[in-house]
Amino acid sequence: MGTIQHDAILITMSDLFVVPDTLKIHYRQEEGDFRLIDHLEHLAQVAGLGDLVLKQEKQSINGYRTLVIVPDGSKEYWTESDDYNRARESFLESIKDLLCTVIVVSYGDLGNSVKELEDNV
Repeated sequence: MGTIQHDAILITMSDLFVVPDTLKIHYRQEEGDFRLIDHLEHLAQVAGLGDLVLKQEKQSINGYRTLVIVPDGSKEYWTESDDYNRARESFLESIKDLLCTVIVVSYGDLGNSVKELEDNV
């Protein structure tokens, strides 16, 4: 039957975050048009996770938005699972210096865990 382990990433950020000018230039955005959540979505696509991204379009109270990378659904130790695991690691590495809260959730046959990544807070 195979081992099922679901891995998800939740990232919450504020639209009030001051975006570095280098990112604005990279995306050719004018002042006020850039949203950090769009940058995170782009980084997820670059890492190979684009088909797993859910993005909150409308900001909630106090300007917060959340981006979720949902589990890929593959069985552990399959090539697809390994590819997505590497993609998640690459994505997390690419956002480690951004000011956002990152929670990594894992649940399934291998146990359950929830952890907040320290680099981003």
